[in-house]
Amino acid sequence: MRYRDPKKESDLLFPFDQETMSLVVYRQAEQTVLVQVAWSLKNERTREREIRSLIQADKELKNCRQLIVTLDETASLAGGTIEVLPLWKFLGLDE
Repeated sequence: MRYRDPKKESDLLFPFDQETMSLVVYRQAEQTVLVQVAWSLKNERTREREIRSLIQADKELKNCRQLIVTLDETASLAGGTIEVLPLWKFLGLDE
């Protein structure tokens, strides 16, 4: 599904592949941003699934900012190419 805001040069994409259902893609200025959402990355299977989805999307879209939004975790993954942010920080709120 694709949503295009007619007032802005931005796209919001929701891939239909079941494994990447939470992946959101949007454009921020000149950069494409990939966002995965997970409650937590403490489970290795979940962490690997979320990383794999971002890497696959970045291969297609090229040079994207890659984020995983969680409830309360912060990290840098995949050699620093994937940023893990807690929801409050992603939304720009104070802790």
